[in-house]
Amino acid sequence: MVLSKDQRLVIKFCFKAGKNVTETIQMVNATYGDQALSSSNVFRWYGRFRDGREDIEDDPRSDWRTECRNDINVKEIS
Repeated sequence: MVLSKDQRLVIKFCFKAGKNVTETIQMVNATYGDQALSSSNVFRWYGRFRDGREDIEDDPRSDWRTECRNDINVKEIS
């Protein structure tokens, strides 16, 4: 999570420094290697900054449960 925020900050810096998105992707990949954000995520964040976004925080998510463990499901799987 922290690493992702660090990379968003780098993307924001590159955007404000006038780098294009391709140069930004190359810099993120060179700096973070196999832990770098995907190109599509870099494009997404670059676009957000281009649209005027200033913060690097994730958008809030809904309270939808991602886990669906209950007695019925456990019984069916067993």
